[in-house]
Amino acid sequence: MPSVMSANPVLVLASQSPQRSALLARAGLSFTVRPASIDETEAPGETPEDYVCRVALDKGRAVATALGAAAEHQPWVILAADTTVWLSPEGPPLGKAADRAQAQATLSTLFDAPHHYVSTGIAVGHLSSETSAGSTGKAGLTASDNRFKWRGQRVTTKVILRPPSRAAFERYLDGGDWRDRAGAYAIQGDAAAFVRRIEGSFTNVVGLPLAETLDLLAPFDLETRPVSL
Repeated sequence: MPSVMSANPVLVLASQSPQRSALLARAGLSFTVRPASIDETEAPGETPEDYVCRVALDKGRAVATALGAAAEHQPWVILAADTTVWLSPEGPPLGKAADRAQAQATLSTLFDAPHHYVSTGIAVGHLSSETSAGSTGKAGLTASDNRFKWRGQRVTTKVILRPPSRAAFERYLDGGDWRDRAGAYAIQGDAAAFVRRIEGSFTNVVGLPLAETLDLLAPFDLETRPVSL
């Protein structure tokens, strides 16, 4: 386990996802948002689960680099995540649709399949004096650089969809809720009626497996705020 830092570490969310911000806020955590800009192209032969682990770690490291010298004076804890939708370990991740036609094609593929998977990679980094060779493994992530030590996890949920009527599908596509969504849908949005069943974490499908994330953040004395119910 990482050593707990000094008082009042600041949680930095390396994501501009409103869903991830909302989940952390509902958990009562105080945090600041600092999105990462990285190349998210899949590597040759990379499985979707390995892909999200690598991208999450790359996002976290990019934000650590951007913090620069300020990281030496503030006990930052960086949280990064990446989520993708996939049908087969041998196939590519199903990313965000560029337009309506691509959203229709992506969702039609998911409706035709008996099930699909949603995977999220989580990476948490904190200032550490330790230095060791970094690695990303199939069971999760662990890596160190000169200042930050990284730990993480990946979570996969099985999703079974029900094909909608043509009219319902057209209304969904016209509404635009597929925009900026991995797999062209959000389980908490207009596509909720398409979801017959899930096996695993619901919040993972939203974009951040909250229980596993809170487990990774538990060693740090993070600031909290009241949760309004």
